[in-house]
Amino acid sequence: DIVQWEIEPLGHGYTIRNVGTDTYLSVVEIENTAPIFATHFPVAWYFRRVNVQEEVDPCYEICWPHTPYKFELALADPEAEERRRRVR
Repeated sequence: DIVQWEIEPLGHGYTIRNVGTDTYLSVVEIENTAPIFATHFPVAWYFRRVNVQEEVDPCYEICWPHTPYKFELALADPEAEERRRRVR
């Protein structure tokens, strides 16, 4: 199944919304490796532009505002059994 995400401005950050379920990404708690989950309440994420020499297009870190925690997609191997999203 293809999941479509929409990123929209909210205050000084951006929401990340699942178009199919009309839910937003948030975290259970603000700590290292906290699980990310879907909620009906929008939250603002901070998008920080980073320079990656190998990439032509802009790259961004998605962070929880005012913290060192970053959104990490642990999906490098598409055949992996565990597909987790976490804040790092």
